[in-house]
Amino acid sequence: MSKTLQIKVCGVRDQSESIDALGVDYIGHIFWEHSSRYLDRAAAEAASKIPVEAKRIGVFVDASLDELMSQVEKYHLDGVQLHGNESPTALAQLRQRFGGLIFKAFSIDEHFDFSRMAAYSESVDIFVFDAAGRLPGGNGHTFNWALLASYQETRPFLLSGGIGLDQLGDLNLFFKNKASEKCIGLDLNSKFEHQPAQKDIAKLANFITQIQSL
Repeated sequence: MSKTLQIKVCGVRDQSESIDALGVDYIGHIFWEHSSRYLDRAAAEAASKIPVEAKRIGVFVDASLDELMSQVEKYHLDGVQLHGNESPTALAQLRQRFGGLIFKAFSIDEHFDFSRMAAYSESVDIFVFDAAGRLPGGNGHTFNWALLASYQETRPFLLSGGIGLDQLGDLNLFFKNKASEKCIGLDLNSKFEHQPAQKDIAKLANFITQIQSL
């Protein structure tokens, strides 16, 4: 592979230090209370006190602007990832108040309209393309990555959705395809867990070593 991929590990609760030691770029904490990987107040306070090199990203679903800013300031987040039905207007308002990283996730299936991205591009730093499913994210399965050939915006994206060691061969092929042109990294979660929010550090380390050596 001709480029070094950025790695985001999402759904982290109390393993920030161990995951940061893997050299990842982003650690994702889920602030949506309906998630099995939800970071409650005590866990969020504990995580905020652990020094890490990775950027800490709070994941939210249809949160208000005031709630977003409150959590960012309280827990010293470097960025936010919006995983709900947030409008382009909501993103523009957030951009006016927040100088950190803004990720916007979209659930992709055969019917997804990539022209929607244009309205968000001015406010977003990185898109996240995940598999459509029952939940806003963390459904544990992949989608047809060939659909990403329809993405025409200049903003980069992370590939998400059920990525694990079993996908190394498919990822190797994907990164030789035009559909991967704007893909700068991977968002890892459910395929590297013993149980929700408890990551298998050895499995993560193995995957990161292998994906970066493709």
